[in-house]
This record gives sequence, C-alpha cells and structure tokens, in this order.
Amino acid sequence: MRKILLCNRSDGLCSLFEYAPDQRSKRGYGLTSNEGTVKKLNIPNDVLVGLEKIVSSECLMYKSKQDTIRRLTEGSPCCVCRGIPSHEVRYEVQDGGATRIERYCDNCMKKRV
Repeated sequence: MRKILLCNRSDGLCSLFEYAPDQRSKRGYGLTSNEGTVKKLNIPNDVLVGLEKIVSSECLMYKSKQDTIRRLTEGSPCCVCRGIPSHEVRYEVQDGGATRIERYCDNCMKKRV
C-alpha cells in the first residue's frame, strides 16, 4: 500500500489516504480496477459517410465539426483525437450510482488495447 497526503485548500485540512499501486492512475476518479465495458457504437452508414465529409471539410470551423459529431452520434467525439467515435467504454464508479463514459475512434481504440 502507498500513502498520499491530500489537502483541502478551503479549510487547510489534510488527510492521509492509502491506495494500492495498481489503482493509482484511476484513484482520482474513484474507479474500480476493472478495465471498463466496451461497446461498439451503431452509427448508420449514411450518417457515418456524412460525418466523414463534414470532418474532412475545410469550410467548417473546428467547433462546428465537434458540435455536428455530438449531434449526429448522440454523444461526445473521441476523447483522444476528437474524431468520429466508434466505441464506447463505460467505467462504474466504486461508490455507486455514477458511470464514466469515454468514446474512442477505431485508431485510438487500437492504441488503447
């Protein structure tokens, strides 16, 4: 077990917490040590072709492209490269009730695995 000292800036109180080394990268989110549940997104081909044209267009601003991806895929773009997502990974938070969702495109998903 490793120890870390966390301080609250508003009241100046500090607390000492212990955590296992394998949970270190996920401890800030309260995530369990699981790798999440991966689900392939079902985006229709006609929507996917339209999205690829919009993203590759030089006439639209970056923000407009991101908003279009959010609207047509009903969620956020890829969390790494901001491209068109094809996979969704869900992490269940230890204390229950909350779920963290990350979306990845094909290329970023291959790098992740």
